[in-house]
Amino acid sequence: MNYNSEYACRYKSDDIFCETDTVNDFEKAFIETTIYKNDVMNIFNISNCDDGITDNIVKELHNMLKDVPSMVEIIAMAAATITNNSSVDSALGSTSNSDTELGIIVLMSYDYLYLFHPCVCDIISNATCIDININCLKTELSRDLVGR
Repeated sequence: MNYNSEYACRYKSDDIFCETDTVNDFEKAFIETTIYKNDVMNIFNISNCDDGITDNIVKELHNMLKDVPSMVEIIAMAAATITNNSSVDSALGSTSNSDTELGIIVLMSYDYLYLFHPCVCDIISNATCIDININCLKTELSRDLVGR
């Protein structure tokens, strides 16, 4: 996979907007979404975000992450945020590639990519994810699991 582990996500950065910027909520959302799409293209070294490319990326990420213990739990938590699983334990019991791929798709979404990307970068460089990155992602996923 041609994953750009040197790239830093920008769409959730505090420095996108200045206090003196006069943008309404719609404009702010449009700008952040545009930056997110640019981040996705830069992270995955692609020129557009069509479905075929995305399917290949999900499968490649699945192959890279499926045997990393800390990521197995994260992927199950991500899948549980949008499935009918009442708990992460039931999601962890699933060995389905489609559930794992669903979790990866959730992690690549706008809500989580800025937290997921550093974890993947850690795994590429160290074969494991450092605690602070995995804990930030777990915290955000846990909030969403409790909120459903």
